[in-house]
Amino acid sequence: MNRKVLVKSKCANYVDGMCVVRDIACPLVTPFEYNGHKFLCEEAKCEYFEKNVVGIDKVVEVKLFTYKHCNQCNKPFKPSSSASNYCSDNCRALARKKTHRKFNSKRQINHS
Repeated sequence: MNRKVLVKSKCANYVDGMCVVRDIACPLVTPFEYNGHKFLCEEAKCEYFEKNVVGIDKVVEVKLFTYKHCNQCNKPFKPSSSASNYCSDNCRALARKKTHRKFNSKRQINHS
């Protein structure tokens, strides 16, 4: 269950896309702009949601807020799936190049 679905189904302050407490579109479901900077839903924080909705179910909390470290640059990132090992396409490409170089260098030594 992803974060948006959890907000829509479990959050008592969410009604028809709006946050009842703040009287604005719920930032956990709707991307927003503040001072010229665009924020994605994943970047938004809500103390009520984290404490009263996610905090109740520890299994959901682990799935929503678990970060991994990139195998290439070691930077923490939020994986899109359990199989994600790299923070970006760039790191994935660099790791692939590194693997190819390593494999090809062994191949050339064996044939010479």
